[in-house]
Amino acid sequence: MTIKEASELVKKSSVRAKGGDLFLLDIGELALIKDLSCKVISLRGLKVKDANNPNIDLEIVKTVSRAG
Repeated sequence: MTIKEASELVKKSSVRAKGGDLFLLDIGELALIKDLSCKVISLRGLKVKDANNPNIDLEIVKTVSRAG
């Protein structure tokens, strides 16, 4: 869940609140994007390229996001 998504949930819950209502945000368990990517790739029957397996189906490359 991104900060923007969480803030939207907070705004929506404040509109729905009546009196002493309490809303809790449950974002679930933390997960690394790389782990999720590897799982999705393996579910498709493919393998991730790494140092031990250079001639495999897909490579995961880290990039830096641009602000804004």
